[in-house]
Amino acid sequence: MKIKSITLNHFRGATRPLTIPFDVRKKFTLIYGENGTGKSSIVDALEFLFDQKRNSAFLSVNSKSTTPEVKITDEAGHEYTTGSTIPEKVAILRRSFMSELCTQSASDFYAFFQEFLDLSQFQKSEQNLQKLTKTLNRKCTDLLTEIKDLSLEIEDIYRQHISAELAHPLDDAKEYAKREMKTQFSIQREVNLLLSRHSQLQNLLAQRSGILSQLQAKSSELKQIAKSLDVRLISLLKLLDEATQIIQADESTPTKCPVCEQVIKKDEVLASLARRKKEIAEIKSLNTKKEQLEESRKRLNLQQTNFEQQIKELISQPLEITELTQHALDIKPESSWEEIAKALKDWEPNIAILNERKDNLESVLDIFSQIKSKVSKLGKLEKEFKTTHLCYRKAENLVNILKNTRHAYVQKLLNSLTGTICGFYEQMHSGEGISTIKLSLKENQNKSLEVLADFYGKTNVKPKDYYSEAHLDSLALSIFLAVSKAQNKKILILDDILTSLDLPHLQRILTQLKQLIGNNTFSQIILTTHIERLRNECKFRGSGSYDVIELKPWAINTGIFPKQQFQTLLDELNEALSNPQIDKNELALKASLQLDSVLSLLCEVYHLPLAYGKEKHTLGEYLVAINKKLKKQLKVIIPNEGEEPLEELIQKCYDYSWIRNEYAHINLKAEVSESEVHSFALDVKALSEVLFCQQCGTYITKHNKQKGIRSCPNECKKLEPVELV
Repeated sequence: MKIKSITLNHFRGATRPLTIPFDVRKKFTLIYGENGTGKSSIVDALEFLFDQKRNSAFLSVNSKSTTPEVKITDEAGHEYTTGSTIPEKVAILRRSFMSELCTQSASDFYAFFQEFLDLSQFQKSEQNLQKLTKTLNRKCTDLLTEIKDLSLEIEDIYRQHISAELAHPLDDAKEYAKREMKTQFSIQREVNLLLSRHSQLQNLLAQRSGILSQLQAKSSELKQIAKSLDVRLISLLKLLDEATQIIQADESTPTKCPVCEQVIKKDEVLASLARRKKEIAEIKSLNTKKEQLEESRKRLNLQQTNFEQQIKELISQPLEITELTQHALDIKPESSWEEIAKALKDWEPNIAILNERKDNLESVLDIFSQIKSKVSKLGKLEKEFKTTHLCYRKAENLVNILKNTRHAYVQKLLNSLTGTICGFYEQMHSGEGISTIKLSLKENQNKSLEVLADFYGKTNVKPKDYYSEAHLDSLALSIFLAVSKAQNKKILILDDILTSLDLPHLQRILTQLKQLIGNNTFSQIILTTHIERLRNECKFRGSGSYDVIELKPWAINTGIFPKQQFQTLLDELNEALSNPQIDKNELALKASLQLDSVLSLLCEVYHLPLAYGKEKHTLGEYLVAINKKLKKQLKVIIPNEGEEPLEELIQKCYDYSWIRNEYAHINLKAEVSESEVHSFALDVKALSEVLFCQQCGTYITKHNKQKGIRSCPNECKKLEPVELV
């Protein structure tokens, strides 16, 4: 993807709708303009769109709209506006960020690399593990507090109720609970058993006595019934019942007696039988009651036998009396019922004693139970603490392992990145011996990274302590390019980043950026600048590989305004020469600017010793650099047309004595005629047109080492010598 055009409306400096086209045939676009022409507004718009950065200040000052509008169109005609998903990865470097990158804190420096490092999974796992570690640590602390509080409770109970003079109250309480609890519970069991055995025997004896009384009463009642009961009448009653049933069932006529078979009167006989049965009904009731009494006595006898059996079993069961021998319930199995009852009666004074002992034991055992319960809980807490603390230590070890793994992983990525950074920096500062750069994670600091370098014998120093502003800027650019390359960013946007660099370094950086485009590291680079020489370098000496967009001065009514037609300095000089009314000052100024550009070009081509750190140079400085020997050798060859020596053309431009101040400008205070200025301008034009190829639109700067020539891109013109010997 390449950006073909960008459209702004209501956006910062774009107070009027603006569309800036890009030449997509060229991968490198230079946006040139003085300060305040709107370069930053264009970069803000790209950042607004690509990075989704929103800022109310982006709205232009005279806008009646509430929303700034930005749209880009790519080479395929696809349009992207706010909220669109843009397929390409874009890297944007602002001057303000670049100047701070190598001087900011280790944590802020690390933040720049976060997207490249992509530690989201590491960080998520580490955060979860750290959260677990904190939870376990907090639980261990809570358990220790609970263990401590519970231990103090146990000690207080033991001191208050058991013993106040102990060297190790907690250990003594634990030991006491183990040793004494068993004994005291054994005594309590014996007391309860003795009291229960006595109570059981008494109850059983009382129940036996009650049953015996019931048996005696029932026997007496049976004797009384026996005296009144006539057995024969019982048999007769039975016989009368049977006779009544037979006669009632006999349906024959006449009815006969079932015994003698004589004819009888059925109704009279049945009436007689009923009367007779009524007379002996009381005997029947007595007989029923007798049967019930006999059944009841039978059950009582069985109960008596069971109670007596239980009593014998209780007496025969041995009691393990160990602590209470003086209160033993001693009854022999062969003892009579009277002896058993007497023994229980004689033992009754022990009941009060044992009940008192029982109450005391319950009070003591309640304390023991508290100690035992708390000791048991303490043991569980100590076990839980041991398990939790083990988990905490393991989690802590895992956190350290994960940290070390992350640290090693990050350092490995940084080491791989360092080689690229050093390569870029060495290309920018070739032969200066300061290209050993290291990216190092700070020990024991999370998300902290510092950049270190070697500087003339000093190792691992911070560049901000030793490097100049220009070197820090180029280092920041090297880091930014390396990270953007590693992240596979395809569109590179650089906003006015080269202000601190001199011309040789600017040229190296331009060469480097062209290489990155040439090898498809980036598909498009957009560079903004206010450096005129950089504009000239790209426009006039870039072999046609740069798309140069120049912005006019900004005004609120016109907004950002690109120049419709790009004019070279030579174009401007020709325009001034064609003006019928000569403006001496303007013509001298344009001629001197063009002369400075041409002489600077020759110095750069042949790497002549010129003070590149200066923004402007005098004609005398150029005269020293381009000496007599070189002037004699310089010539331009036009294939099939001949050659043009440059010595005379250069010398003519040198012969104007009033051109001696900075930047080859005229001395405006000198008395110079219009004709002399006009002659000077014509001489500059003649020299420039020989060195400039109109067909290629650039100067003769391209060095083809394979062919051994220096020419314009299409080899329309060639410059000799190719190199200085």
